[in-house]
Amino acid sequence: MNQHLEDYCWTLKLSYEYDIKLQAFVMPRIKQAIAFIPLSIRYMKYHRECKKKNIQPHMDFFEPIKVKQMYGVPMGGIGTGTIGRSFTGEFTRYQLVPGIYEHETCEANMFTVCLRKKSRTVYQQALCTKRVKQSGFKNWNMAFCGDNATYYALYPESWTVYNLPGQHVRLTCHQISPVIPHNYKDSSLPVTLFNWTIDNKNSEDIELSLMFTWQAGSSSNKFELTDVTSQSFDNYTNYNTNISGCVIKQKLRGMPLEYCIAANKSENARVTYNCQFYSHDEISGSKLWTDLISDGNLDNTQYDQNNALSNKLTIAVCVHIKIAAHSKDHIEFALVWNMPKVSFVNNKNTYKKFYTRYFCDTNPDCAKDIACYSLHSRKSWQKELSNFRKPIIEDKSLPKWYKIVLFNELYYISDGGTVWFDIQDDPDCKHQVVREYGRFAYLEGQEYRMYNTYDVHFNANFALLQLWPKLQLSLQYEFADTIPIESKNDVKFLIDGKYAKQKSKNSLPHDIGDPYREPWSILNAYNSHDTRDWKDLNLKFILTVYRDYFYLKDLDYLKYMWPYIKLLMITVQSQDHDGDGLIDSEGLPDQTYDAWSVTGASAYCGGLHVATLSCVCKIAKILEDTECFEKYEKILSKAKKAYNDKLWNGKYYKYDCSNSDYNDSIMTDMCCGHWYLRSSGFDHEVFEKEKIKSCLETIFEYNVMKYANGKAGSVNGMKPNGSVDITSMQSEEMWIGTTCALASLMIFEVLFLKLKLK
Repeated sequence: MNQHLEDYCWTLKLSYEYDIKLQAFVMPRIKQAIAFIPLSIRYMKYHRECKKKNIQPHMDFFEPIKVKQMYGVPMGGIGTGTIGRSFTGEFTRYQLVPGIYEHETCEANMFTVCLRKKSRTVYQQALCTKRVKQSGFKNWNMAFCGDNATYYALYPESWTVYNLPGQHVRLTCHQISPVIPHNYKDSSLPVTLFNWTIDNKNSEDIELSLMFTWQAGSSSNKFELTDVTSQSFDNYTNYNTNISGCVIKQKLRGMPLEYCIAANKSENARVTYNCQFYSHDEISGSKLWTDLISDGNLDNTQYDQNNALSNKLTIAVCVHIKIAAHSKDHIEFALVWNMPKVSFVNNKNTYKKFYTRYFCDTNPDCAKDIACYSLHSRKSWQKELSNFRKPIIEDKSLPKWYKIVLFNELYYISDGGTVWFDIQDDPDCKHQVVREYGRFAYLEGQEYRMYNTYDVHFNANFALLQLWPKLQLSLQYEFADTIPIESKNDVKFLIDGKYAKQKSKNSLPHDIGDPYREPWSILNAYNSHDTRDWKDLNLKFILTVYRDYFYLKDLDYLKYMWPYIKLLMITVQSQDHDGDGLIDSEGLPDQTYDAWSVTGASAYCGGLHVATLSCVCKIAKILEDTECFEKYEKILSKAKKAYNDKLWNGKYYKYDCSNSDYNDSIMTDMCCGHWYLRSSGFDHEVFEKEKIKSCLETIFEYNVMKYANGKAGSVNGMKPNGSVDITSMQSEEMWIGTTCALASLMIFEVLFLKLKLK
């Protein structure tokens, strides 16, 4: 692989084992748990009701996802449904049904190498580091030694380098998915390419075969699998690319799905296949292994319904090449999963994926066309990714670790339960940008199953704005339209047991729904708190609107948002309970940190409020709304004074104005409002430079360096005595989005070099 890129990859041996074993959910401390008792009782009842309806709770604390410290770069474009891969090469963590993850590993999916010298097979090995349980692989040579292979991850690419023991042959598998900034067409494709480089270090010619096997369905038995068949194809040509391989056609949960393994043909490559074997059957699996070992090719077995053993049909595509002594050659596969129309779990509506705009879902050769197009485009994708990375890699102001995080944390743009739908024919869609670029959503987390959770999107949306800005605008327009809406139904909120509207008018929803119901139709899957009373959601939307305008200079966008901003500001200012201009919390965890109570003015919400007022004044001035400008300029002046008078302690902004023993906690997120202003073209007009500098130095000294020896990010809360704030579960957690926001702000303030954070 490219040495220049290797420096910025996440790199490890395939035999690597983590020293720290993580858990999905840590039980709260006794003192914390006492406050959760009423909530827990209500949650148990809610959980039981969900199970009766065969619905998985959107946050499942009784059956949490088990942590598997194995994952590498996932496969697929944006909104295509993803298939994960471990760093050891397993195919795992499927998300083909929108928003629903299956965390099992599909053992049948793997690559196998066969090496021949002088017309005799001398080495045959499945490139899998573990022994598998299915009987079809009983006679296979499994458990490749992980010490002989190294993994390099730089999303959306990865490289795995295998040194075949005793064979003087090196294999490099370059995996690439088309997650290409500003390339909306290619980024929507359900495909991953595997470009293998074979380096023959022998002083004699060799023959080498790579066999790619793939099983029907998904990685578990969670969803019904029907109508399974397979067929081969040979010398299919499109986009100046000739391919051969196999397809599996099936229905997964009633939705048509087609897998296609395509091999790029060349003069030196012979492609053979087996359209029917079964990984759970010892005889079937043994026949395939023996077939390959006999001559490095397969016998071109076709599918025969009379020989079907189950719906877990597996196909194999093999490419055989000859390589001269001390030379290299390539084998290239494309894997396509063509699932053009999907529905959420309740099956209320059917949606067309965005890629169907370019590859028609009624075309019987759709999957093969995507494979041809992708193989043809691989070099251009690599060039586009190189152009995207170059200015970041060459920016000497950014620490190396920060660059690695910027690239690899982008994985969630595709692997966040992401959906991207083509709704250009929807008569209810009123926004041109949504019609043209589609409807987009991603989950708060794979275990927190809520789409477009806005308080989290607030930190993450820079990736959309800078890399796929039209998707950010699409999401923003659709959120704006929800602001005046009030839901007809009441729901019982778990935190206090009270009933209230699931979505209240003149407020931003927490999220746009749960994939077990119907996102966009049923807003606010989150039912722990009534987020109408949250102090940060409305502020974050307004800040994001102005930040978007600053980057894109889209005046029509700003004009459209202005009436909605004014509605939100009415709600915001109603939350100033003492008339000092500054928003007040009510002794509740009424913000993103929904288990960490706040009273009165606070560093976090107060800072966001002051920043928002500053942006509202900017917008009013741009749009020549003199009345609003004068109104909010006066409020801003009062709010700035109250913020400093109530919260500044000479060193940093205190957590809040309560009489609690944690009111002086040092919060990593205390400068969040200033961070967004710096991201929106502000300097230090609102927050004083020396105070911000003092805050950041304090956070670095305490929350970073006194937490896990400075090697685990920035803990959310730290006491002035140097101990972690254990007031709540969230105060003693480290959040990656918050830590990255802190790092970003420190770069803005040029504090990295001074603090030696490299």
